[in-house]
Amino acid sequence: MKRLNKILSFVLVFAIMVTVIPVTVSADTATGSGTVNLFSGSKAASTWTQVLTYDTVKNNGTFNPAIIKENGYFQATFTGNKEGLQMIFQSWSGGSGWAIVVPSEITTSLDGSYLAKFTYSDITASYGTNFSVLDRLYFNTTTGAITLTSLDYVSEAPAPTETVEPTIIPTPVPSATVEPTITPTPVPSATVEPTVTPTPVPSATVETTITPTPVPSATVEPTVTPTQSAPADENRINLFNGSEDVPTWTQGLRIPTLKNGGVLDTSVVNEDGYFAVTYTESRDSLKLIFQSWSGGGGWITVSPTIIKKNSYKNYTAIFDYDTVAADYGTKFTALDAIYVLTTNGAITLKSVDYVTSGVQNAIADASPTPVPSVEPTYVPGELAERTFLPDDTHVKAIGRTYVDADGTRWITNTASGIEFTFTGTKASVTVKTSYTEDTTNQARIGIFVNGALVMDDMIDEMEKTYTFFQNATSKAVSVRIIKLSESPFIPLAISNISVTSTADIQPEQEKTHKIEFIGDSITCGYGVDDENIYGGFKTATENGSKTYAYKTAAALNADYSIIAASGFGIISGYTSGAINSTQTIPPYYNDLGFSWYSFADGSNPTNMEWDFNQFQPDAVVINLGTNDNSYCGTNALRKAEFVEGYIAFLKQIRAKNPDAMIFCTLGIMGQELYPQIQEAVLQYTAETNDTRVTCMQFDVQAMSDGICVDWHPSEKTHTKAADLLTDYIGYVMGW
Repeated sequence: MKRLNKILSFVLVFAIMVTVIPVTVSADTATGSGTVNLFSGSKAASTWTQVLTYDTVKNNGTFNPAIIKENGYFQATFTGNKEGLQMIFQSWSGGSGWAIVVPSEITTSLDGSYLAKFTYSDITASYGTNFSVLDRLYFNTTTGAITLTSLDYVSEAPAPTETVEPTIIPTPVPSATVEPTITPTPVPSATVEPTVTPTPVPSATVETTITPTPVPSATVEPTVTPTQSAPADENRINLFNGSEDVPTWTQGLRIPTLKNGGVLDTSVVNEDGYFAVTYTESRDSLKLIFQSWSGGGGWITVSPTIIKKNSYKNYTAIFDYDTVAADYGTKFTALDAIYVLTTNGAITLKSVDYVTSGVQNAIADASPTPVPSVEPTYVPGELAERTFLPDDTHVKAIGRTYVDADGTRWITNTASGIEFTFTGTKASVTVKTSYTEDTTNQARIGIFVNGALVMDDMIDEMEKTYTFFQNATSKAVSVRIIKLSESPFIPLAISNISVTSTADIQPEQEKTHKIEFIGDSITCGYGVDDENIYGGFKTATENGSKTYAYKTAAALNADYSIIAASGFGIISGYTSGAINSTQTIPPYYNDLGFSWYSFADGSNPTNMEWDFNQFQPDAVVINLGTNDNSYCGTNALRKAEFVEGYIAFLKQIRAKNPDAMIFCTLGIMGQELYPQIQEAVLQYTAETNDTRVTCMQFDVQAMSDGICVDWHPSEKTHTKAADLLTDYIGYVMGW
């Protein structure tokens, strides 16, 4: 019987079209444990049917086998036949063949569903330990039908420890204050298994029965060929015109080539031409699949060369010759069909065209217009050495800062600092700190001159002087000095600024708008400078200037203030079970900020009331809820508690910012509590009649865009999030 099972499994692997599923990830970064969510939903499969398939990263897929460890296991929840699920590990490129793995443990839940556990021992007993050569994973049914509802890879680790800071604050400092919940949604693989050869098509006009299905949808079937309109002009071949919804992770519109009954004559594809796809909703979700069954080229997924923003949530993706050829190749005569594919967001398709010329103009037209920079004013005069305190007469404060009795300006919050201008030949700044011993938590400083980063350093001495500008002749200069690391950890201070200049330094001009950002480690730029998920927390890899908040403010020409702390939430910080009310933002929102460390004069940000008259924002952006989800989970009562807490926080924000538009956002590292945020906003509006509150959901980070320390977003993800938020704020505010 086992031999029969193995034979049938082998037939199953090579008889069913590959299905690639998005991989979503969450990690407990405080302990090194975590959960990789491979599937969540409802996927029915009959007896001896392939359920799910994952290509590994070495095979241009999304599953990274490096996560498979001795303390980990695959866990599948399903209904139906209790013995109906198995795994197959396949390696064609490494020569290891394929191995069937059955679960060593199947338990029955109270609701009648089953939980199958594939342990490391189960896997290595059949496949071995050489996971570096693994090409593909299959999850198959065997002798009975099932409905799969979830699939995870779970890593276990010892309980987290705490690091106590007794000389600073009696409250113990967690070893890593991180929000662990994350659902990066990677781009599906376009790789076709080399041993699979589709059945030849007997006629050029008859489509093969093998249809690529990169991502299955339980309720949406691939769209049939649409009615196609005539070309709009002699250079444009219209392949689709209308309105067609394509849900998340769905293969949608099918566009056959001329030889298969369509209107696209592939002989016109040339180096000066391009495909143009216009759509609405999710900006970065669209891809095209180029398929050739008659030519034997399989199917290839291609990402856009560039995406043009037409208006709010209306885009045109351009696929130029080089981009398509780099993935598909140049044998366009063998092309049979093109499919539209969505990844981590739904779209509404409006039109698809092939334009035979003018690709460079199209790309130039799609390229974003840079935000115009305001050049500092040249001030004539006699050069002289001058020294200034960082007071309001000479500098503009960025964010919430504190000036002590000596005139030293203390900086604790992410990307907070000062700005000023001068005309001269030389400039230096003297900075201080209150602690240096804790190298993991030292303050990181960034100095920008005329928009360019010229100094990036860790403050490892109690006092340091940086000469950051020298020029042979007088030059008008704009200077920004900010703290790149986050508020809970060691602060820095600016004690004086020395210049050789023609006149006094002057505060930088006020920008057109003002925005306040409230968040957690995402807003802090946690780990953004280290694309190594196992790099571990340290302030040296945090960078507030690479966050979505910083980028959004720059794009909207806005002054900003950031209040954020890693691991914090609305009602609970990150937790492994019980509520963590210590690490929540609302109790500290009215203060200068939150920090485990004090300033040199003994004062602490958590005990210093903030004067909201110093910065009245036009818009407030809340990006909290990722850590709350570690407490709420699927518990309805806890979710209701979150809604209540969110409403209370909205009231708190409104009391301090009576004229601001409030933007309630979530999603970069997980969207689980977004429905509760929407509910909170509805209840708050109904109760208060305050309509100046709105919601916006970020796209979940994609693994293909890079994942940083403890599963935090890369700068590319931050840039995408900033683009989305910039568009939405601009749309709502009319900026």
